[in-house]
Amino acid sequence: MNHKKLIVIKIGGSVITQKDKDRKKIKTENLERICGEIGKAYSKKNFSLIIVHGVGSFGHKIAKKFHLDEGYKNERQLSALPELHKDVCELNREIIKVMQKNDLPAISFPPSALWKLADGKLKGQSTEIIEKHLALGMVPVLHGDLLIDSKKVFSVLSGDQICYYLAKELKSDRVIVGTDLDGIFDSDPKINPEAKLITKISHKNYQKFDIGKSTATDVTSGMKGKLDELLKLADFGVSSEIINANTPGNFERILLGSKIEKKTIVFANTKK
Repeated sequence: MNHKKLIVIKIGGSVITQKDKDRKKIKTENLERICGEIGKAYSKKNFSLIIVHGVGSFGHKIAKKFHLDEGYKNERQLSALPELHKDVCELNREIIKVMQKNDLPAISFPPSALWKLADGKLKGQSTEIIEKHLALGMVPVLHGDLLIDSKKVFSVLSGDQICYYLAKELKSDRVIVGTDLDGIFDSDPKINPEAKLITKISHKNYQKFDIGKSTATDVTSGMKGKLDELLKLADFGVSSEIINANTPGNFERILLGSKIEKKTIVFANTKK
């Protein structure tokens, strides 16, 4: 059995795809650098790893256009399902290829083939297959996806919800979220140049801040949706670190235990 510490990493879709464009486009340079950093750290440190990536321009625009995040509304939506699945699999295939090139034993686990949802939420779904692969020393890779839903017929599962679920169920030691910002700000820094980085956030202070949705097309509520999942995770005693994945070296440094000056820590609720 594998008894190494478990780290769950989330790589945001805005970091590895051109999310605000109408066409699908991978940020190849970013993807190769990030996978290289994670690969180097993985080879030096004794830990297990799960990686979850967003789908950015490979999923959100189709989901938004056909209102797939709202569940089944009409037959017209059904024509979008194969296209969405093809696009997210295309992105995932390229990511797996780059990870394996950087000595990460990455194996894809499409959530739509693993689980189903109940009113948009993962409840009581098995993690056994993922655990078995972790025990073999593999790196499971998952992504945002469209799943069968017992109440909505189908629904969107965000990468952030996957991180929360796996970190909670598998009792992760660390959660690291790589975004296109230095962390969480007191207002949207893409709109307000005076926005200030919140270095520490918890249930006690998060309501004081204006943390909104993504400025790009996003059916998963952007930064607010991300923080909501991390605060739920904090209730189970797991703290999270949000870093800027666009900053070279950040992933390698944080995985190896080095200090990163600009980041946000979502502190666990120690009373639970």
